Amino acid sequence: MLYSQEFNDEIKSLKTYDFNKEQKNKISSFSDIEAYYLKFQKNLILKGRVDSTSITELSLKSNKTYRDETLKFIMQGDYYLFKDKPKDSLAYHSYVASVNSALITNDTILITESCKKIFKQLFKSRHSLDGYPIYLTIFKNYLYDKNEEATYLFHYYNYLGSEKRIEKIEGLKDALKLLENTNNSFLKSKTNQMIGVQFDFF
Repeated sequence: MLYSQEFNDEIKSLKTYDFNKEQKNKISSFSDIEAYYLKFQKNLILKGRVDSTSITELSLKSNKTYRDETLKFIMQGDYYLFKDKPKDSLAYHSYVASVNSALITNDTILITESCKKIFKQLFKSRHSLDGYPIYLTIFKNYLYDKNEEATYLFHYYNYLGSEKRIEKIEGLKDALKLLENTNNSFLKSKTNQMIGVQFDFF
């Protein structure tokens, strides 16, 4: 199950998760930790938080492969970041560990998923901008579809700050063009919002 294409497809589908219809469920074909990861991520999308039992359940899952280890690091980071009392530093270190683990096997899907978790954490807390250049570079080297390319542009121009407003607006418009024929309405909305912020405040 280490490089299960069905599992990769399910992770990709999370980017365009449709709340109005039931998602296809192929859980039975996955390893225990892959199935748990998908359930964990879908619950996080729907609820925007994690419950206190999730980390206990996670600790019971054994690490059989680097992919298992990577998935556990991602979920551990989510637990720290989205629980009732977030622990930003612990979340960041868990996400960094997930990137490092995924890089060992050159796992494109989990490298990009791990980097996006780091970006969300940095974007949410403004904890430290020092990490942005490192993980933007890693992320850029593993882009595999238009959603990922647009995500890269969104975070790259967010990192630039307000001093390059015109370049930022044009770059974000490029991201929207990449998203035209996708169902990623969440990223489209975030990108439009960021363009609006540039016009409104800067």
